[in-house]
Amino acid sequence: MFSKMFVAIIGLLPQWLIKRIGFVQAKSPALHNLVVACRRLVQTQDLTIQQGLGAGLKFQPGESNFGYVTGTSEPDTQNTMKARIKPGDCFWDIGCNVGFLTVIGARLVGDKGQVYSFDPVPRHAELARHNAESNGLVQVKVFQKALSSANGTVKFAVAAIPAQSTLTADGFSREGATVIEVETVTVDGLIRDQGLRPPAVVKIDVEGAEIEVLRGMAKTMADHHPIIILDTHGTHIECAALLTEAGYFCSTTDHPEKQLEPSQYFCQLLAVPCAQHAAEYGAAGSVHAA
Repeated sequence: MFSKMFVAIIGLLPQWLIKRIGFVQAKSPALHNLVVACRRLVQTQDLTIQQGLGAGLKFQPGESNFGYVTGTSEPDTQNTMKARIKPGDCFWDIGCNVGFLTVIGARLVGDKGQVYSFDPVPRHAELARHNAESNGLVQVKVFQKALSSANGTVKFAVAAIPAQSTLTADGFSREGATVIEVETVTVDGLIRDQGLRPPAVVKIDVEGAEIEVLRGMAKTMADHHPIIILDTHGTHIECAALLTEAGYFCSTTDHPEKQLEPSQYFCQLLAVPCAQHAAEYGAAGSVHAA
């Protein structure tokens, strides 16, 4: 009961104040310890998302971002999803963590839509599946797999902070990381071999392995032209070059009308087919990829 009251009170706070607390606690050990203690109170319970596009949905955050329960996490992504996903669409959530954007995507696509969610971390996939089922979102299918450029098995570093888990080499040197072996698949292969619906919108957040996911969906981009929401982790120039070659206009989710600049090292990239971008903003553009 206390934990649910606590979440309800936090949910009444304005987003700017919740963000401010997040920034300050990173520099204040006392506040950080308080935040961690509060997070532990709720991580194993089904709670109710308080704000945003997921407001009213049941959600169990596990050890992930407490902002999933307040509904304040990833506001630019939420806004972009609202603008781009239509009822009946197919949404792919690649690197779904515990399913926050998965359940939001399911609400947006509706009963006639489809959501495919992917995360190789066993506990993440388990909770994503639980969160979808708790809300009766039968249009969601969760895969405990990593998306990449080829089918196979690879070593995967599960970080002490679970959301930072990664296929990339630097993840294996992080303190507290546990190495597991995971299955890799490709977007193109899943559509071709397993009959999955091609995406209308794809969200990719894979902690540095973005370019491999894009290489594994080359045919999907050529044939189906999905809109791509891509969290970059220092890979924005390489990703933008590949996407430009595939016929996409690359911008950021907070400024979709402006082409991506090389200086935007860590950013959320928005890739829209050039013809569609031209129809929306009046002129097609190319991306500064170098």
